[in-house]
Amino acid sequence: TGFSLGAADGKQQTGHSLILTGGGSTYPSFGSDGSGYKLASSLGHRIIKPVPSTVPLVVKDPLCHLLQGQRIIARAQSRIQGKIGNPVDGELLFTKYGLSGSLILDISQEISLAINRLNIKDVSLETDLIPFMEQKQLETELTNRHKMGLTPEDMLTGILPGKLCLAFKQLFEKENPSKAAAKLKNWRFEVSGTRGWNEAEFTAGGIDTKEVDPQTLESKLVKGLYLAGEVLDVNGKRGGYNLGFAWASGYVAGLS
Repeated sequence: TGFSLGAADGKQQTGHSLILTGGGSTYPSFGSDGSGYKLASSLGHRIIKPVPSTVPLVVKDPLCHLLQGQRIIARAQSRIQGKIGNPVDGELLFTKYGLSGSLILDISQEISLAINRLNIKDVSLETDLIPFMEQKQLETELTNRHKMGLTPEDMLTGILPGKLCLAFKQLFEKENPSKAAAKLKNWRFEVSGTRGWNEAEFTAGGIDTKEVDPQTLESKLVKGLYLAGEVLDVNGKRGGYNLGFAWASGYVAGLS
């Protein structure tokens, strides 16, 4: 028993062991096109549907197009069918298609899984646009500014960048300072989708790890077949953890 590999140029390579480490589906232009999943599937392995992870979000909100290119520090949490996720802090970048930035990349996996794997439509972000002020403190500040007779476009001067002050002008024309503060501390963005594989940093999904020996990374289904890297359904946080796993798992698989 063993393996025989045929290259495009006609060359053949045989061996008793094989390491499958073809990567995920992100950045297909670099060759990571998901073909590793097809090979694993042809050998009997179950593939958990791969979806883009650490990826910008598509959001239908006039603010996004109006503020494209603007960055702020914010806090957000996912809301998936009414279930609230853990809050995440970071940089929020408004784009013409929706939202990006470190905050969005860090919160995107659970949202991508819901939308792209589970086909859930009720997905949104509850966003604190002024996380450095408590709601009561913000409410008091806005109330004082209102009493001073500041114009709607000047109500957020010194709190948010000028572009956002103009964007929220209408908010202060329609709402009193108390309601305006509440909305700014919990602005909801409806998420309609994610960007694609060319913009995702990682892949969530892959070969079911229940079918792999965790000590050696040998397949439990095919003797001599070892599996490593992003082809496996192992997801790390942003910050080098996925690369670290790819290198470490390749080393472990190679030991055998």
